[in-house]
Amino acid sequence: MVSYKRAARFLGAPAVLVIASALSSAGDLYVDPGASGNESGANWANAYVRLSDALEGSQAGDRIIVAGGTYRPDRSELFPNGDGDRFATFLIEHELSILGGFAGSVNPANPNQNNPIVYATILSGDLEGNDRGVLNPLTINPSATQRQDNSAHVVTIAPRGGSENGIVSVFMADLVIEGGFAREAQTPAGEPDPTIGAGLLCSPGDGAQGLAVTMERCALRGNFAKTSGGGVASLGSGLVMRDCTLESNVARFGAGYAGLGQESDDSHAHLTAVRTLFRRNHVRMLSSGAPSGGGLGLDRAITDVRNCVFVANSSSPGNSAGMGGAIYLGEGSVLRASNNTFRDSRDYGGAEGATLYCDDEIGFLEFVNNICWDSLPVVGHMRYPTVQNVVNIRKFGSNNIEERLLNLPQDPWPGEDIDAAPMFADELGALMAHSPCVDAGRNQGVPCDTGQFEERDFLGRPRVLDWPLSGATGFGGGCGWYSAGTQGQRPIVDIGAYEFMQDCNGNEVSDVVDILSGASDDCDGNWVPDECQPDCNGDGIPDACVSDCDADGTPDDCEEDCDGDGVIDDCEVSGDCDSDGLPDECEPDCDQDGTPDDCEPDCDSDGTPDDCEPDCDLDGTPDDCEPDCDLDGTPDDCEPDCDGDGSPDDCEPDCDLDGTPDDCEPDCNGDGTPDDCEPDCDLDGTPDE
Repeated sequence: MVSYKRAARFLGAPAVLVIASALSSAGDLYVDPGASGNESGANWANAYVRLSDALEGSQAGDRIIVAGGTYRPDRSELFPNGDGDRFATFLIEHELSILGGFAGSVNPANPNQNNPIVYATILSGDLEGNDRGVLNPLTINPSATQRQDNSAHVVTIAPRGGSENGIVSVFMADLVIEGGFAREAQTPAGEPDPTIGAGLLCSPGDGAQGLAVTMERCALRGNFAKTSGGGVASLGSGLVMRDCTLESNVARFGAGYAGLGQESDDSHAHLTAVRTLFRRNHVRMLSSGAPSGGGLGLDRAITDVRNCVFVANSSSPGNSAGMGGAIYLGEGSVLRASNNTFRDSRDYGGAEGATLYCDDEIGFLEFVNNICWDSLPVVGHMRYPTVQNVVNIRKFGSNNIEERLLNLPQDPWPGEDIDAAPMFADELGALMAHSPCVDAGRNQGVPCDTGQFEERDFLGRPRVLDWPLSGATGFGGGCGWYSAGTQGQRPIVDIGAYEFMQDCNGNEVSDVVDILSGASDDCDGNWVPDECQPDCNGDGIPDACVSDCDADGTPDDCEEDCDGDGVIDDCEVSGDCDSDGLPDECEPDCDQDGTPDDCEPDCDSDGTPDDCEPDCDLDGTPDDCEPDCDLDGTPDDCEPDCDGDGSPDDCEPDCDLDGTPDDCEPDCNGDGTPDDCEPDCDLDGTPDE
C-alpha cells in the first residue's frame, strides 16, 4: 500500500493524497515494528510497522492495536527513518481507539498477549534518540542540545468534524507518551502553539462541537512545555484519566496537566482523574507569569480528582512566587477533590500554596477526605480565596491536614479535619493499620455516580471498608452529600487515596468482609482469617487456636508425644530422670521396673543396667563386675572351690596339673605337698616318706 505524510497536520488544513483511507474499512488495524507483510494493517502478519501510517490509514471508529516498541511521529512510509520534523505529531482527527502493550511478532504463538509492562508501547518525541533518559524536572535546561530536536507535540487530538452527536470520542490505553519538547520556535503555518501540550495536546479542532478523550493505564513522562501542559494541555476539551501516571513533566503552568478553557467561546476544560499518580511534576520560570500548578494547572477548568496520589510535585519562583506545587485552582475554575493523598509538595520560593493554591476568583472548591502532608513550607501550604463564601467553598472537611489550624479556610466551613501523623506504609501513602486516617473520613464525600460505594481506591480495591480495630472517628452513612452522616457509624471511608485493607488470602475481598460473611473463620478473633495463620500440621486449625502446654509457640499438635497419650513430652508429669527431654515412660527399661535404663546403676558402664546383666550368684552384682581370677568370664564366686577357701580351683596351685588343686589332693605326711608330687621310689603311689 501507499501512504503519504500529511503536509498539514492541524486545524482546518485539508489533507493531501490520503490514499490509505480509501483502502481500509472501519475495524481493527494492527501496528508492529517487527511485521514483515504487506503493511495493510489487516492482521499481525501484515501490520503497519509505523504508527503514523496506521493513523493515516484509519477511519472513524477504528481500533488501532499496537505492539510493544518505540514509535516516533516523524517516521512514515515516505520517511521510514524519520525526517526530523519537530512538528510531525501522532495526529488523531476522528473517533478512534489506540490500544498498546501487545506482544505482536515478539511472541508469534500469542501475538494478542497484552502486557504493557513487558511489551511497552512508547510514543516518543525523542526523534534522534539522544535524550539519554527521562529529563530531571528540577534541572532541565530548556536550551539543552540533545532535546532541541524533540517533537513539539508527541500526540495531537484535533478532530476535523463532529460525530453524530457532535462529540468526538477518543480512547487510548496502555501507552507511554514521553520526550515532547514544546519550546518556543518558528511555527509553520497552520501548526498549533509550539509552547503548550508537549506530550499530548487536545483541542476540539475545526468543526467538532466537543472532544471527549479517555485514557486508561497511560503514562505521560518527561515532557517539557515552555508555557502550559508539559504532560497534557487540554483546550476546552474533556479528558478522563483512569489508572494513569503523569511523572517528571515540566512547564510554566500545569506541568502535569493544564486545563485551559477558552474565554473566547466561554468553554471550560473538563478533567476527571481517577486512581492516577502525579509525581515529580515541576513548574518553573520559563516564560512570563508565575509558575503555577506542578501537578494540575486549572484555568477555566472543571475538575474532579478522586482516589489519586500527588507526590513530590513542586514549583519554583519566577517573576513572582510559585503557586501550587500540587494544584493551582485558577479564576473561574471548579475543583472537586475527594479521597486523595498529597505529600511532599514543594514551593521552592517559600510562598503560600505548596499543596493547593486558590485564586481569589475561583468557581468553587469541594475538598473532603484528603491527606495533605509533608509539604514545604508547612505554614500556608493550603491557600484559599481571601474572601470566602458559600459560592467559592462549597464543602470542606474530614481531611488530615498538616498544621491544621494554620491551613484551614476560615469559619464557618464544616470541620472534622485532623492533624495527626498519617503513618504511611510506603512512599505513595498507603496506610498502616493503626493510622488515624483509617475509618476517619466522611462517607458523604464519596460520590454516588458509580453506584453506592462502588468507588475504588488508588489500588483499585473497594472503598468504605470497615476495620474493626480502628477508632471509627469518621462519619458513616450513605454516599453523597444528600445523605445524613453519623459519627462512628460503620463502615466509614478512610481519609486519603488508600482504603486500608488486609487481604491475606488474595481473593480481592477484605479479610474483615470474609470473616463477617462467614467465608472465612477467625478462631482467635484477631480479624485475620484462619487460612492465613500459621498451621504447623496443616489440619486447618491455626496454631494460635491449638493448645500449647509449654507456651513455647509450637502447638501441642506439632510437638513430640512419644507415648501417644495426647500429652506432649515437654509437658509430661511422670518425670525425666536423665533430663534428656524424653519422659521416663518412653525410655528403654529392660527390667520394666519403671526406672529408665539410663537412670539405673551400670557398674561396667556398658549401657545395660546392672539389673539386666547376668548375675550367676544372684548377689546383685553383675558377673562383669565380680572378681574373675582366671578371666574366663565366670565370676570366682561361681567357679568350683574344692577347699572352700574362696579361691576358685582354676586359680589354686596344681603341681601335677591334674585339675585338682594341691589343697584338695591327698597329703599323707601333711607337709603341704600332695602325695602325687612327692618322691615315690617304688612307684606304688605312696610317697617314700
